[in-house]
Amino acid sequence: MKKLYTLLLLCLVAVQVRAVVVTVNATGAANSYKTGTIRNWLTPQRLDGNIEAKNNGAPAAANGVRRGWAVFNLAGLVPPGATVSAVTLRFTINGAATTTGNPPVAITGFSGDMSTVTNTTTLYNNCNTGTAFNTTAWGTTTATLTRAFNTTGVTFIDGEAAAGNFVSICFNVTGTPNTQIYTITGENGTAATQPQLQITYSCTGVTGVTATASPVPVCTGSSFTLSGTASGAGSYQWSGPSGYTSTDLNPPAPIVGSAATAGTYTLAAFYPGVNGCSVSATSAVTTTPSPTSITGNLTPCEGSTTTLGSTPLTGSWTINSTSGATIAGNVVTAGSSVGATTVTYTLPSGCNVSAAVTTLDTPNALGLAPYYCGGSVSTLSASPSGGTWMANPSTVVSIDPVSGGLSGVSNGTANITYTGTNGCKTSSSTSIVMPPSATITPSTGSFHICPSLSTTLSNAITGGTWSASGSNVTINSTTGMVTGVSLGTSDITYSNTCGSATTTIYVDAPPPPITGTFSTCVNASVILHNAAVGGVWSSNDNSVALTAAGFGSVTGVGAGTLTITYTDVTGCVAITPFTVNPIPAPITGTASVCPGFTTTLSDTSTGATWSVADTNIAKLIAPGIVKGINASTTTITYTYTSTGCYRTTPFTVNPLPVAITGNGAFCALTSDTLHNLSLGGTWSSGTPAVAVINSATGIVTGVAGGIASITYTLPTGCYRVRPITIRPLPNPILTYDFFTETLSTGTFYTSYQWYQGGLAIPGANSYSVAATDPGFYSVYVTDTFGCEKMSATRTITAVSVNGPDLSKAISVHPNPTTGLVSIISPVSVKAVISSLDGKVVAEQANAHTMDISNLSAGMYVIMLFDESGNRVAVQKLIKE
Repeated sequence: MKKLYTLLLLCLVAVQVRAVVVTVNATGAANSYKTGTIRNWLTPQRLDGNIEAKNNGAPAAANGVRRGWAVFNLAGLVPPGATVSAVTLRFTINGAATTTGNPPVAITGFSGDMSTVTNTTTLYNNCNTGTAFNTTAWGTTTATLTRAFNTTGVTFIDGEAAAGNFVSICFNVTGTPNTQIYTITGENGTAATQPQLQITYSCTGVTGVTATASPVPVCTGSSFTLSGTASGAGSYQWSGPSGYTSTDLNPPAPIVGSAATAGTYTLAAFYPGVNGCSVSATSAVTTTPSPTSITGNLTPCEGSTTTLGSTPLTGSWTINSTSGATIAGNVVTAGSSVGATTVTYTLPSGCNVSAAVTTLDTPNALGLAPYYCGGSVSTLSASPSGGTWMANPSTVVSIDPVSGGLSGVSNGTANITYTGTNGCKTSSSTSIVMPPSATITPSTGSFHICPSLSTTLSNAITGGTWSASGSNVTINSTTGMVTGVSLGTSDITYSNTCGSATTTIYVDAPPPPITGTFSTCVNASVILHNAAVGGVWSSNDNSVALTAAGFGSVTGVGAGTLTITYTDVTGCVAITPFTVNPIPAPITGTASVCPGFTTTLSDTSTGATWSVADTNIAKLIAPGIVKGINASTTTITYTYTSTGCYRTTPFTVNPLPVAITGNGAFCALTSDTLHNLSLGGTWSSGTPAVAVINSATGIVTGVAGGIASITYTLPTGCYRVRPITIRPLPNPILTYDFFTETLSTGTFYTSYQWYQGGLAIPGANSYSVAATDPGFYSVYVTDTFGCEKMSATRTITAVSVNGPDLSKAISVHPNPTTGLVSIISPVSVKAVISSLDGKVVAEQANAHTMDISNLSAGMYVIMLFDESGNRVAVQKLIKE
């Protein structure tokens, strides 16, 4: 396979110029005046060595104004054609200022070597009239300073350097006159402290350098070469991606395009005699990915198709073939094995990949007949030999994969495939015809038929032809259906191209008619008869009726009509229609009841009547309404009057529980246990306000006086009811007689026991008791039924007075009264007015006058108590 690449040309060239920085110090022999000072003092004086700058306004003052300079030789510093882009002056102040002033200092330039000027006045004036490069305040600290020249200064130095001249830089204090003196290290200093110019230039004047990569861009896997031009250069240096280097102007070795070799390639040209100035040019190389190798079957068989592939999927396919091969999309249809075919896949970038397609010969299979008889063996052949045979489906044809020996297995069509040693295949189909089976089968199971009746014959081998001898039967040559015509026999033959099979059909006389009842109900049976013995009964619809094959019994399954057939020993039949009548729908309702109670049954079917099997157990009191008579079971029937078909349901009369036993009366708030010998039931109270009962144990508890209805119910729902008398508890109400100071009950009881403060009063067992002491009184009584109860507590306050004299000294008037009551007492008293039942209705402390106009008319008791709580008087009070 040959792989082709397409080169996409793209050349990007850029020229780069290296910036160069050079320095020059103001140096010279001692007393050469390369650095010095001019002092304007009466007559200007020239001083060698250090540089001084001063401005005090008058020549005679402090040795006058001082201006210093430094001389720099620019010859050979900047190559011809180069351009100066920046200049910086460095100098060192080696002594602190003499004052604290901080005047600005102007730095100016003068073309030429000021050290050669002998006239001191001219020298002084030159420092003052030079080109201004920088003016700034320096401060007063000893330090090394740098000052960048302005554009005027850079242009000045560029011109002087191009001419190779000397230049002089002057320092001049400006501004308001003062006594500030700056001393700057001169030619006697070290290289680090002497004045120095730093000049930056670039070789823009050098031209004609180019760098080229061809072709660009490059398809992955193809090659490109580098070439350059650099007129007058002394040496060259190529550099590029992945560490590429070469010192040839035109490197001879090609470079293979890949992701690693893509990028920028730079050619640097070095020029001798120009102080290291170099110029470089670049060329950008872009690699375009080639498609991946073509995949798929590149050795297809003649006339077959093969699907090829490559990525990315944005390209197009083309073919160059002399074998007749064609391509549609990425699908190649192979031509003949003679000739050559090349398939190319090309991306939109132009990069492509190609592959050769080789067509393989297809073998020729020989000797395949249109059909073969089953059971025989035939040997197939093919050219070239040595391949493999296969049959599909193998259920029709069996074939030896090596020899090609073929034998039929079953009727049908099979595909025979021969695969050559090169993998190419040829296929053809053939049919297998199996000889008829010796066994012929009748659909009725018998070779006996009656006139006008039929049976269908069949053979395991299909596709043959049926025929019959004589005129006793007719036969369908395709389906094999035989119909009786007249009594007798006929020979039947079944044949195909590979053989035949025979059998005999007998036409017999039919049996006599069927007798009996030709209807029944669903789920009921009748017996049918036929005079011919030994036959078999059958139903044509078992969903309607079933038959007992040897007995003539027909049982209804579902309502409808059907045919009952009696088949005699010869296979002839007698047929009768038969009807199965429906039965009513299922009976619904509660099919159980208790004796003396009724339940209602129903049925959605109409036109039927109800009946009970045993009226001693249950009886109908209306259609569908059944009353229980005696506990037992019976059957309820619902019968259609038209057909007699019926539906039944079992019916149960459940027994009642036996009588409830136990105490029939007891006091409220007490309990007793009721009993029933019919086990498994539950207890309930119909009057829970009178009595409640535990549903499981039968323990009944009185709640209030009255008659309680207690029920015992069995799981069947049958129940027994008994009334229970709950006697009310006595309700003793205590009455207090203020005059006799006694307590009594309002009703007489059979026994009493009085209590004071919760303790029984010994001997207090009568209707009343004397309340001689204040406290809480109550009584426990028992009535004639034995029911017992403690009364409510009655509180008795003071029951004594201070003495007869004080009582006599107290009066309450008027009495009777209509509203106001006056109380006259020698001591302060509290008045308490009570109704006759002991209820306090009014009270007043330190009582002198009381208004009882709001009380109802009647008799009250007024009691008076002193400040110690002792009762001092009590009397009746009548309110009119």
